[in-house]
Amino acid sequence: MSAISYSQRGVYRYRKGLLVLGVIAPLTVGAAWVCGVRLDFLWKGLADSAVFLVRLKPDWSAFPEMLQPALESVLIALVGTLLGTVLSLFFAFAAASNIAPPWLRNSIRFLLGMERALPEIVILLFFGGCLWDGLVFGGDVADDRLCRNVGQIDCGCH
Repeated sequence: MSAISYSQRGVYRYRKGLLVLGVIAPLTVGAAWVCGVRLDFLWKGLADSAVFLVRLKPDWSAFPEMLQPALESVLIALVGTLLGTVLSLFFAFAAASNIAPPWLRNSIRFLLGMERALPEIVILLFFGGCLWDGLVFGGDVADDRLCRNVGQIDCGCH
């Protein structure tokens, strides 16, 4: 009796996984058939990739020159993460209704709402073009194009 109950528990234990596999496997095969997937092309592509990876040999003599910039990038990321954490904690506490005074809470929530409403690229283009005089975006052409096109704003670039 214990062997039967053990095998039933085993089947019951994997029931959800088998159900998902029984649904996803036919859907995957059907999608591959509709899209015209050919496994011979897949295997040939994998073999070509392996040949490419074997022929790809890095120039290790340049490694010492690349180590310093790589470590600087890691340190920049670390400092940016720490500063972002500190700033996010400040904004979190300033936007909390049980900690901050209403004037600070409302202004911080307004700023956070504006930041979420604008896509990052618009913010970068606006600040890059109007504040840094085009150094980020390659000169005066980007400044002029930005100032003319972003909502017809006279941002005082020139």
